[in-house]
Amino acid sequence: MNSANSASAEYRRGTVFGLTVAEIFILLLFLLLLLFSLFHQEITKDAREQKERRIAAEKSLEELEPYREVIQEFEKPDEIRTLRRAHNQARKEAEQSRRKAELLEDLVSESEEEQEAVKENLAALQEAEDKLAEANKELESTQEKYEEALDSLRVTKKGQNPPCWYQKVSTSDGGTREKPHYSLKVAVFQDHFILRADDIPPGGAIDDNGGLYADEALRLNIPTLPYEQPIKFQQLESVVKHLYDAGKNSEVRTYSCIFWVRVWDEIPIHANAKEIWQYAHDDILEGLFGTFRIRDQAWDAE
Repeated sequence: MNSANSASAEYRRGTVFGLTVAEIFILLLFLLLLLFSLFHQEITKDAREQKERRIAAEKSLEELEPYREVIQEFEKPDEIRTLRRAHNQARKEAEQSRRKAELLEDLVSESEEEQEAVKENLAALQEAEDKLAEANKELESTQEKYEEALDSLRVTKKGQNPPCWYQKVSTSDGGTREKPHYSLKVAVFQDHFILRADDIPPGGAIDDNGGLYADEALRLNIPTLPYEQPIKFQQLESVVKHLYDAGKNSEVRTYSCIFWVRVWDEIPIHANAKEIWQYAHDDILEGLFGTFRIRDQAWDAE
């Protein structure tokens, strides 16, 4: 009886919380493998989502194929948005995954077999990251083409919002197109617009039996607009609505047309800047004019 009790006491001294060292090691190994599995599933899920987004973008581009001739006929507006921010975020998440894997490698450094397993998982993670980066690059390229197509379609053939003031220019296919002349300069600020006179284009729309652009500007009171004065967002329509109406009602050309303006973003950088720009530019200005955003020239330099 004393011998049995002594053996039991010896066994208990070799355990932690009732588990032997071997059992604890096996439990830790199982937890590590479970973590590796979760990391692998997360990376696989991200890659699959990126692939689905790329396929959706390519499908949208195919739907725009019938408009290829229209897109090629006009120069693209400078309104193309990219996915560079999303791409950088994906790279940051991949870097975080790599750091987590490296931490796990340190935890199992005592076992040569576990180190080898970690290295294999790191290689798999690296391969997944490379595929993700490649998918992001393809998606970015596809999205740029998609955005370019959408923006280019803002300028369409005569009868669908052509420019009221324009000049005839040659196209790559040997034809001609109507390149807009700009009638005003517009700066968008925090809560108001500033109008600035633009150069009246020379000549006139002689192909439409029109007069000189200068005479049309006088008739439409363009030189007497309230330039260099703050105009609240809600007040702009009352100031320039007569230009929109004259174009749409075929009072400028013999067909419906719109005037074009150049636009500067002068909104201070803060949390709501993007929302203010979208409201002022997309909802107000693009409801009255064709717009071209200036990015490489400061408003104060004008």
